[in-house]
Amino acid sequence: MASIREQIIAHVYAIHQGIPGAVRVDRARQSAYQKVEAPAVLIAEPATDDPSEPQVSTNHVEWLISLEVAVYVVAPVPSTAADPILCQSWSMMMADRTLGGLAQSVTPGQVKWLAVDTGEGNAGWVIQPWLIRYRTGVLTIEAHND
Repeated sequence: MASIREQIIAHVYAIHQGIPGAVRVDRARQSAYQKVEAPAVLIAEPATDDPSEPQVSTNHVEWLISLEVAVYVVAPVPSTAADPILCQSWSMMMADRTLGGLAQSVTPGQVKWLAVDTGEGNAGWVIQPWLIRYRTGVLTIEAHND
């Protein structure tokens, strides 16, 4: 069985499949996007996954993962082009703030905008971080039964 962390990332990736307006949805892509691949959604691997102290009395460990959903666009006004996709992503993430029972909570973080010089027109990223709190057991990170 996969860890709860991996199940959460896979769930976020799965709910973004077929998002209206996106040419593609990727997870942990390492190569640069080409103009023909835009607009694209990238589920970025988390930079952090911080555990708290084990809660011995309740026999679990609380975790906080920061996961980014990034939208890449090439358009005359990239932020305007990214907006409908970002709105769809927001709705998908907030529809079930337990992510199918995997998380304790899902909270949006501060949105970032990054302009990209492609030499082919205006391009950029709109990055929506999500702070996801979840629990594992003390002896395993695969599951937790409350």
